[in-house]
Amino acid sequence: MSAANNSNESYCTFTLASDVTAGGLPSEEEIAKQLESNDPKIKRHALKAAIMAMLGGEALPRILMQVIRFCINSDDKPLKKLCMLYWEVVPKYQEPTSDEVLRAASGGQPVQRKLLPEMILVCNALMNDLNHPNEYVRGSILRFL
Repeated sequence: MSAANNSNESYCTFTLASDVTAGGLPSEEEIAKQLESNDPKIKRHALKAAIMAMLGGEALPRILMQVIRFCINSDDKPLKKLCMLYWEVVPKYQEPTSDEVLRAASGGQPVQRKLLPEMILVCNALMNDLNHPNEYVRGSILRFL
């Protein structure tokens, strides 16, 4: 399989039901509001919409912190599975500034991409799931990693 030519292209290793896209995808604010809900079903629907939007090339920078705050420590197994899919598609590095790109293009140092600070929280949550008393959670996180 050849590498993706465009930076927006990424290979999808999973399939989501298209019930999320019926009637169009919700906006970033609507997704953020749905993620704050106490109902796991609403959170699952919002996370599916976020994943579909990101795979479609939408940038949803505000959603990352919402997922960390409201979904990452959930006991709902389908929501945990969706979180793992979300970690695969979410951007993990900060985009270089235009000055850094220009310097690299003019023969300077190559652009150093920096890990988003939020990813430390994600790594901590994944580590906690590896130490979870439930073997299903441990096994699914091991499979994910």
